[in-house]
Parts: sequence; C-alpha cells; structure tokens
Amino acid sequence: MSEPNDAHQVAPPEAAPPEAAQPEAAALPSPRTTAKAERWAYGSSYAGVILWSYVVVGEYVVGARLPEVLGWSVFLGLLVGAFLHGANRVGLPAMRRMAAWCLGGVVSFVAFVSSLAGTSSRSEYQAISAFLLLAAIAAILFGALRQNRLRVAAGEPKKKTTWTEVTVWVIFGGNSLFIMVELLSQA
Repeated sequence: MSEPNDAHQVAPPEAAPPEAAQPEAAALPSPRTTAKAERWAYGSSYAGVILWSYVVVGEYVVGARLPEVLGWSVFLGLLVGAFLHGANRVGLPAMRRMAAWCLGGVVSFVAFVSSLAGTSSRSEYQAISAFLLLAAIAAILFGALRQNRLRVAAGEPKKKTTWTEVTVWVIFGGNSLFIMVELLSQA
C-alpha cells in the first residue's frame, strides 16, 4: 500500500464568499422590461415638457403680450431639446413613437379638461391653466425620479450634476412659480 503524498494532494475548493455570489436570474429584470420602464419614464417627462411648454409659453403670449412667433419658436425649441435628450438615452426610433403618443395624449388631455370646465370666463381659464401646469410639473418630476431609480437599479455610477442641468431646473422652477403666482393672483 502506498501512503498518501502530501505534495500531490489537492486542497478542496473553498466556497465563494456570499458577497461574490451571483444574483439569482429571477431577481434581475429582463432587458425588455427595463427598456419598457425607461421608455415610460422618459415618456412621462416628455409629455410633461410638452404640457408645461404649452401652458407657460401660452401665458407669456397672452399675459405678457409676447409675439406669437417668438412663443412658437420657444415652444418648438423646448420640444426639440427634450426630444434630443430622450433620443440620446432611449434611441431615436423609440423616442419617435413616444413623441407621437405624448403629443396626441397631451392634446387629448387639454381638450378633455377644457371641455369639462369650459372657458367662458377669465377665472375658469386661469383655473384650467393652473391645473394643467400642476399636471405638467407632476409628470416631469415623476419621470425624472423614475429615470434616477432606473439608473441606480442598473448599477450606473451616480453622475455629477452639470451646470446645464442646474440652469434648466432653475429656469423651469422660476417660470413655473412665476406663472402659478400670476394665475392665482388674477383668479
């Protein structure tokens, strides 16, 4: 009989630490589910931008007597900027479909709310505008928060806030506050 040779023995493999264990396949969302959630997040933000632009620019045209050509230019510039931002993230074909649905949805929503309340007096018009502005802000914030949660869930590193983003949010907040105060002060 031969004695076991310690030099030729192989040590049994050690178990991997629990931190290095792979997550279960059922716990990870499918890429299709993640893409769909991302489209919904950007879609709600885009619909909010359309509605917000419509209300704010409309108030500047009506209340501050801003020329309509300038108002339309600002409105279209905001839509194109939001479209390009979304297309950069979710892709151009998905953003095209999303933009069409969002535009149709916003037009339908505005028509529905206007038909329910009527616009026979200035106070009714201002109440509708205030409601639409609040709905737009809610949609934009919901989309932004959802986008952030999706980034964290995907394991993307936290990105630094740029001066451009800060400027956009300050302009958005300032205009929203100004228009809301104007609408409520004249009601």
